[in-house]
Amino acid sequence: VLHNWNPDDVDTASTSNKKENRRRSIYRGICIFDYESEYDKALAYRAAEKPFVIRNDPYVYWTTERWNHEGYMRKLLSLDQPQQNNGGVNINDKKKEKEYRAEYSENNHFMYWMLQRNQKKVYKQRKKNTSTKDGGTNTQKRQKESIGRGAITANRFMQKLQNEQKKELLPAGWEAPTKMIHMNFDNWYRRAKEQDLRKQTPTRHDQKQQQEQSNNTNADVTNATKSQQQDVPHWYFRLIGCGAMGKCDGDRSTESLFSEMDFFHPQRPQSDLYLGSEKDKQSGIHCRFGMSGVISEAHYDGSRNMIALLSGERRYILSHPNQCQNLYLYPKSHPSSRHS
Repeated sequence: VLHNWNPDDVDTASTSNKKENRRRSIYRGICIFDYESEYDKALAYRAAEKPFVIRNDPYVYWTTERWNHEGYMRKLLSLDQPQQNNGGVNINDKKKEKEYRAEYSENNHFMYWMLQRNQKKVYKQRKKNTSTKDGGTNTQKRQKESIGRGAITANRFMQKLQNEQKKELLPAGWEAPTKMIHMNFDNWYRRAKEQDLRKQTPTRHDQKQQQEQSNNTNADVTNATKSQQQDVPHWYFRLIGCGAMGKCDGDRSTESLFSEMDFFHPQRPQSDLYLGSEKDKQSGIHCRFGMSGVISEAHYDGSRNMIALLSGERRYILSHPNQCQNLYLYPKSHPSSRHS
């Protein structure tokens, strides 16, 4: 499967205009049902907790039609906040774009991570151990100061730090694979369009590297070029509707997602297929806006998922639960727990 379609290759058999990039076949192992004519079949699969794909849901189509208008999304995700002076008078009438969660990666791969409280303490301490102007490190300075004061020896300090690392199973040398940031929709959308344009029109630097590799086979050159196009910054924009969970995302939660996607609303009949009989256990709506080529590393989630694709294409490679032992999953205490 991976040889037939490298995950870093964003060209698909349905979208590629180049004959050499078209695939003779794409391997599918999941049943596809039509909402209008095969609803009962999809409902049976949902009850049995088996994966399936459903198409032609009119409620999803209505959301898709709205969300594929750039102006509509900009209006939906903006926040009217005119600045005021001390007297309460508006300084200007400009709209301030609301910022939401986002992730930044230096390439197209995104590995989820989260630090526990004590892990944050260890990670911050590591960050402090950076070079200073005089060529030493903060750790060395602290060791010297500790010895000078007689409060704690350098050895005891390092032993304490090592014990904390061991206790929390924070791997030595671990670095956060992505950066958690905040950005507005316009900022993400502009970067996504620039990225698409760059992949469609390689830069002179890309073309130069391709020429330098001209001694390789055509396949090697093609794969190298694709790798170059993916090995650039990517941003992953996120919206979260908390619902019954309350304030799960602070002031950045987007509760309007429930009215925008009533097929995921626990109190609407059109959500019967997707939420089943356990609507009270719904853990919110999580929207992901990915740039072309974004890959979410292999993982399993802590709850059942129903996914609506509102724009573009997304490829899923599913593994049976009995294969978990073969997926090289990180331990539960690891920052990227549940991931491979």
